Amino acid sequence: MLDPVLGGIDRVKVKRFAHGSRVPGNEAADLSKDPAVVPDPATTPVPAHLRSEIEGYVARYPDVRSAAIPALHAVQREHGGARPRRSSRRPWCCA
Repeated sequence: MLDPVLGGIDRVKVKRFAHGSRVPGNEAADLSKDPAVVPDPATTPVPAHLRSEIEGYVARYPDVRSAAIPALHAVQREHGGARPRRSSRRPWCCA
């Protein structure tokens, strides 16, 4: 069956990847497992100086969501990146 949205490509002939999707990139994801547990922000330990810096950003903007990027930068300065379980202190972009 030719699909006009796909520019006349036959959907039946489009390759499927091992995870069932026609889009690459999720081969490493095990969809049979439960999703990872997201830590509760209220109980996650945050150093006092980092918490006060983030609270300063939140107070600076009328909408708290506007403080997300400056707060993320502060966390990255503190931890060397935003990826979990890094073994080195180098930023993830430079690894």
